[in-house]
Order: sequence, then structure tokens, then C-alpha cells
Amino acid sequence: MPFIVIALLLAAAIGGGTSLAAQRALPGDALWGFKVGVNENIEAALATEGKAQADFDIGAIQARLDEASKLAASGQLDANAQADVEINFDAHAKSVAEQIAKLQERGDYATAADVAARFQAVLGKQTSSGLDVRTALDAANILSAEASAKATTK
Repeated sequence: MPFIVIALLLAAAIGGGTSLAAQRALPGDALWGFKVGVNENIEAALATEGKAQADFDIGAIQARLDEASKLAASGQLDANAQADVEINFDAHAKSVAEQIAKLQERGDYATAADVAARFQAVLGKQTSSGLDVRTALDAANILSAEASAKATTK
């Protein structure tokens, strides 16, 4: 019995340490996959559908833009790292759009407009990431305009 307790405590300590270390990882680092595949998946699972999920996704988008900017500034944004970031970025951008649509379906137009505006703002202030966010920004602009129009008519 003491062996099991010790093993569980050791596993928790190692897992927790890895999780904390992974938070600073950049694309291309050994722990970046752990960061987005484990840490962020746990966060996503804890976020409820709608605003909470959109908030999580917008935060992840901001993290991807920040990571890409750091790599670009240091000349380390190679094709592999850029592809990894763009795939993850696109998945979160799609999720934000889905959450806005779900909020609108529920008639929560004001929250949908707020989420769309924050999504638009995050994408709009992006300058040095080396990523092409024009398509996502165009979609965010459209979502924001639609959600704002519905919020003001209801």
C-alpha cells in the first residue's frame, strides 16, 4: 500500500512539474506539444460551451500570436513551427466562430457581440507574429458586425 501512495505522489509531482515547465514552451520546443496537447486540452474541457469556451479560445489565439512573435523576433520561426502554430490557431479561430454562432442561436446577442469584438481586437493588434491572420480577421469583422447588428435590434 505505501508503494502505491508513493508512486501516485511521484507521478503527480512529475506531471505537475512537466505541466508548469510546458507553459513557457514555444513551438519547436520539446514541451510545446505537451502544452497544447495536455495543458490546453484540460483547460478546454473545463470551459463550458459559449462564452467560457470562446474566452479560452481567444486566450489560446493570443498565446499563439505571442509565441509566433517571439520566434519571429529571434529568427526561429521556421516552416515547421509556423505550420504547428497555424494549425492550432485555425482550430481555435474556428471554435470561437462556432461559440459565437451558438450564443446567437440561444438569443444571447450581446454576449456574442462582445466575444466577436474581443476576437476582432486580438487579431487586429497582431503585427509581428509572422502569421497570416487576414482570413481570420475578415471572419472576425463579419462576425462582430453581425452580432452587433443583432444585439442592437433585440
